[in-house]
Amino acid sequence: MGLLLVFLVSCGGENDPSPTIIYTARDGKELKMDVFYGDDSCKVDFFDVDIALRPAILYFHGGSWISGTREKIHQRYREHVLRRLMERGMVVMSVDYRLVGLGRGHLEEAVNDCRDALSFVVENAEKLGVDTARIGLWGSSAGAHLAMMTVFADSTAARRVKFVVDDFGPVDIHEMFEVVPQWGREFVSDMIFDMEGKDLAKFDSLTSVYSPINYDTNLPVLIFHGEDDDVVDISQSRMLHEKLRDKSHFITFSGNGHGLKKLDSLQLREYIDNFENFLDSIL
Repeated sequence: MGLLLVFLVSCGGENDPSPTIIYTARDGKELKMDVFYGDDSCKVDFFDVDIALRPAILYFHGGSWISGTREKIHQRYREHVLRRLMERGMVVMSVDYRLVGLGRGHLEEAVNDCRDALSFVVENAEKLGVDTARIGLWGSSAGAHLAMMTVFADSTAARRVKFVVDDFGPVDIHEMFEVVPQWGREFVSDMIFDMEGKDLAKFDSLTSVYSPINYDTNLPVLIFHGEDDDVVDISQSRMLHEKLRDKSHFITFSGNGHGLKKLDSLQLREYIDNFENFLDSIL
């Protein structure tokens, strides 16, 4: 993951300079991240530019591990959060990773990709203008799960990060799949874990391995969840909050299901205020 992997693919419009860089290549696929500086010019050759070091946050998109792209950062409330983070002088990276599915990647690869993205940012921090003492992770749904797995289950990655923001992410996927009929679990075992045969005992073991709730962490975590979520039940976030206790902040939104698609203006303000207060308490 050296500098040879990095080059400018594109920039956003005049009011949205966002270099796109390749952070690694796996299985013949280039994996990219958009980098938002909030400046009034694109860093066409930003490795040769003297950039003041800034706090940074890596964003991992949702999509049930099987769909979605880094462009999701521009959808709904996240676009407003992105703009506010840039106004605060933060570098924001929106990251693609290998999606899960038959004939594609599996959950292990997705987690490894997220760790590669973090390693890339740390190893190239000075050239990217990132302060390695002030890096955080942010994810939505499956992306929040990947953000937590990136650092909860890897002590090296955890030492590189100051905080995690978890938007309605699943934390106990063993519990989530436990209610799925056997045929469904067999299908998911092939799709998510690339398991040969139908060894449901091994499937249960792997769902536990990939459940963030089963790991201890000292990282502060900010949790957002809609009270009417019928995809990732709010009990998942409540479980995490109860385990982390004073290391977590848990904010819920009435009238909202999965994705916080119905945030009104007051709720959006509440989300952003809590996000900013959380950052102020850490950075």
